[in-house]
Amino acid sequence: MLIFSLSFHSIFEGMAIGLQTSAIGVWTSFSAVALHKFIMAFCVGIKLASVNPKIAFYVICMVTFALVSPIGIIIGIVVTEASWEEASGSGLTVACLQGIATGTMLYVTFFEVLARNEQKDPPSFLNFLAVLTGFFIIAGIHTMDTHSLAQNTMEP
Repeated sequence: MLIFSLSFHSIFEGMAIGLQTSAIGVWTSFSAVALHKFIMAFCVGIKLASVNPKIAFYVICMVTFALVSPIGIIIGIVVTEASWEEASGSGLTVACLQGIATGTMLYVTFFEVLARNEQKDPPSFLNFLAVLTGFFIIAGIHTMDTHSLAQNTMEP
């Protein structure tokens, strides 16, 4: 069930990348999703190893988890390209899908990961610092990407 729910979530993460209309948007989303996916893959690997599954099951779970984000990216690209071709309602379709993708990421972060962590351990200053550090890493990546975009678009 864990792999299914994370795979469903990963499809929307991929869509968040595929729905971007600028290169800087793609790279910003890719950076954030790649960092998140790396940590989640590590956690899934640890969780699977703790239940001691057969190697075939372990490989199937990890390959599934690895492939669903690219599937989401493809879905996002197809939707974005199709909406560009049919000018009417294109912005609404992309905006709705971006909202759903962003909403699933926020939901999983705040109501699944952080809430589950709070149930296991009482809130601590270390937990707060970890969340704050993660926020600043993602904000820093976004700021660097935005800054490089501003430099590339300035006229000489």
